[in-house]
Amino acid sequence: MGASALVQALNATRPLVSPWIVSDSCFDALALEWDLVNNPECVVQAASKAAGYGIVVAASALKLPVIYNIVHTNSVDGLSLSSVYLEALMYLASLVFHVRNGSPVSTYGEKYTLLAQNLVITALAWRLGQRSAQHRLLASAAAALAVAAMVAAPEPAWLAGAAVACAMAARVPQLVANARNGHTGVLSVGSQAVAVAGAAVRAATVAFEVANPAALASELLPLMLNLGLLAQLVAMRGATRAHFAAKLAHKKR
Repeated sequence: MGASALVQALNATRPLVSPWIVSDSCFDALALEWDLVNNPECVVQAASKAAGYGIVVAASALKLPVIYNIVHTNSVDGLSLSSVYLEALMYLASLVFHVRNGSPVSTYGEKYTLLAQNLVITALAWRLGQRSAQHRLLASAAAALAVAAMVAAPEPAWLAGAAVACAMAARVPQLVANARNGHTGVLSVGSQAVAVAGAAVRAATVAFEVANPAALASELLPLMLNLGLLAQLVAMRGATRAHFAAKLAHKKR
């Protein structure tokens, strides 16, 4: 393939790459001129976008191990429903903030799939945890009011603060429940490790692409709390295995 044909082929990909991954000027510098040395800002931009979209893709399976554990054990042992509710509100508040703020989808797209997975976990917890119809109705009504308030708010800036508050509140009940139970139940070490890595990368991409202190805080705080939860999961792995082994032995009697 000649040089001119290669340039034409690369230019044909421009609508797919710009502005989703890099700007037009960076597309020219990186794809057509191959001038990485003199355009470090374009390299960082491309890396940030690629990392952001990578998180969006990876997040689509982040909570599947937890969902599998719940279905496999037919149990929600160790799962704090309060944490599940608050985590869903955190994702929702962050999602509405970024949409209304006009943030690039590469900086928040995973919130869609994480929220959906949280709703699946909620449905399983309601079924297996035998929550009353009144509990479900009140939780659904509270969620509907929260959605209405977020969408109707004239100023979206407070949503970032709401996401921070929910992030703080969401992890604390789960951390306390783990400490009280002495095990981590159906939670997954693998999922949590990926969540920590993803949260670290997401904080970096938000810092680079959004440049909003409140939005950055809403990513950094969950990162710190996720680290604490990961530490519990690792420290309590033996106790968790023993818990489910004892539970299985009891069923076989």
